[in-house]
Amino acid sequence: MAVCACAPRLPTLGAPRAVGDGFEEASRPEPPGMSDDPSDEYALAPGDVLRVRALVGEGFAVERLVLDGRGRGVLPLAGEVPIAGVSLATATERINEALRGFHRFATVHVELLEPLGHRAAVLGTVSSPGLHPVAPSTRIADLLALAGGPREQTTDGESLVLADLSAATVVRDRRPLPISVARAMEGHPMHNVRARAGDLVYVPSMSGRRVTVLGQVRSPKTVPFRPGLTLLDVVAMAGGATRDADGGDVRVVRGSLSRARVYRVNMQGLFDGSAYNPVLEAGDVVYVSEHWLASATQVLERLTPLLAMAALTAGIVR
Repeated sequence: MAVCACAPRLPTLGAPRAVGDGFEEASRPEPPGMSDDPSDEYALAPGDVLRVRALVGEGFAVERLVLDGRGRGVLPLAGEVPIAGVSLATATERINEALRGFHRFATVHVELLEPLGHRAAVLGTVSSPGLHPVAPSTRIADLLALAGGPREQTTDGESLVLADLSAATVVRDRRPLPISVARAMEGHPMHNVRARAGDLVYVPSMSGRRVTVLGQVRSPKTVPFRPGLTLLDVVAMAGGATRDADGGDVRVVRGSLSRARVYRVNMQGLFDGSAYNPVLEAGDVVYVSEHWLASATQVLERLTPLLAMAALTAGIVR
């Protein structure tokens, strides 16, 4: 197996996202958001559930009026009234007109109970994937909430988000919207836009996006990746460094072993403020050595059997 060439001095990781030191966090450019988010008039659709209450006249009230597949509502005396494709105000006028054949002054109030004819799909790593109702005031964050929010998993008493919101997409009319679902969940107005019937929200999984911590730590493990995860975070998740660890010589291996980039981090400097706490990428391997290693080749020679054992253990656990 080919490995990196030996080098007397390995690059040192600098500030998170620092340009030029080979340690720039990989991320997509954030979408610009939508400044134009008009509130379209709500048009009733088959499946919507209405409440019709009589203001003048008796016997016309219906607590749950469900529009059938043809967009018609069935009312006492008046029978079928076509009201799909129109606003609530227009539907009220049509119902009043139909009822006045039986009561000269019949007047009703129409209320939208459940917008079941207006639904959007939320798929992927959410608690309740599927179709969810979209009311006139429903926004993207509301739609995610209806789907139970991003799926989580509790491991060792720690709650881990399994969904990758930064890569989530909203598709409308077969085209992705220029919004960030992660920013929408934060309530940003240009990203938390109104949801529309027919929208598709896809939230991918973090599965496979992990960081491995090996070497002189109390509990070597693989931890789920999340944006902003730092070297100190993962070392802490692994129980911290052992007494035999060389705090001045922690290595971060990035990329496949055949073409890996190996960086050196002075972890002791992270505690005294003389070094930056680098932000990691999915797939990184953090190796806490017990003594100074001169070259990338030496690091990879140590890591290869450890990674093979970690992969085997993970397969057995699954």
